[in-house]
Amino acid sequence: LEHINKATIQEFRDFYNKFYQPNNATLCISGDINIADAKKYVRDYFGIYRKGKVIERQDFILPEIKKEYREVVQDEKAQLPAVFIGLRGPQIGHKDYYAVSLLTNILAAGESSRIYQRIVDKDQSAVQAAVMPVSLQYSGMIFLYGIAGVGKDLDDIEDAMYDEIQKLIDDGITDEEFTKAKNINETRFVSGKKNVLSKARSLAQYYTYYGDANMINTENDKYNAVTKDDLIRVAKKYFDTDKRVVLDYVPKKPEK
Repeated sequence: LEHINKATIQEFRDFYNKFYQPNNATLCISGDINIADAKKYVRDYFGIYRKGKVIERQDFILPEIKKEYREVVQDEKAQLPAVFIGLRGPQIGHKDYYAVSLLTNILAAGESSRIYQRIVDKDQSAVQAAVMPVSLQYSGMIFLYGIAGVGKDLDDIEDAMYDEIQKLIDDGITDEEFTKAKNINETRFVSGKKNVLSKARSLAQYYTYYGDANMINTENDKYNAVTKDDLIRVAKKYFDTDKRVVLDYVPKKPEK
């Protein structure tokens, strides 16, 4: 926040003029359109803007997480304690990206998933739990969280999540879990591209990140190519580690 507070108006202008240029943008139009008319409108509205200078981009180097980092956050808005665990994950397009996405379905997608069954249904130590991958252009993150029930211990929730991951690594994945994970993903993939806005956004992202807008028709094949062995491999690679960030959010006690 201090960097934003110290920034000058000229710095914001320079940033805008450098990056907000036609040669650094992707325009995607989706809907019931006439292509010839759409191209004319694009030329009419955007043709007046000249290309900007070639943008020199800095190399993106993300520092390694070398150990476990822990912090307790007292949050006056928190009604129940919660634990958040952050792990490094694969970037968009990495070969592990698709396997990690399916693995998180098995761990915590829906009430029949492993972690939900363990800490919400069985132990009843948590009222909610999830595991989510967040993959970006140059790196990614996987985060797990559990919201504790009244009077329940966050350490028990955290240990139970680690235990379920270790069981998956040691005992493997059932055929039923594997099929369900792929079905969840395919449903999510298709339903996320039903309206024209989501189609346009997907096409723009595929072109921007991969240079291939046609991946909207082929990316699901990459999920279907994932094997059970791939899931165990990425579980060991990304989840079986103590190099993580753990945040315990606890309700802030009122001052006397």
